[in-house]
Amino acid sequence: MDEDKRRQYDMDHRVNPMKASQAWMEWLMKKRKAFDQRGDMAIAAWAEQQQREMNLRARRLSRSKVP
Repeated sequence: MDEDKRRQYDMDHRVNPMKASQAWMEWLMKKRKAFDQRGDMAIAAWAEQQQREMNLRARRLSRSKVP
């Protein structure tokens, strides 16, 4: 695409940046809501797993530190 056509296209299809970001935010919220409904349990389970691993690691470290 050459410069003039490109510029013309931009002129014709210029969007209000605020409006665009508004639509983007709405889309993002929709996605997040869908993900939350599907993923809450998964995230909770994952967080629990991480917590357990951290506890084990901490316990192991403290055990190895004690003379």
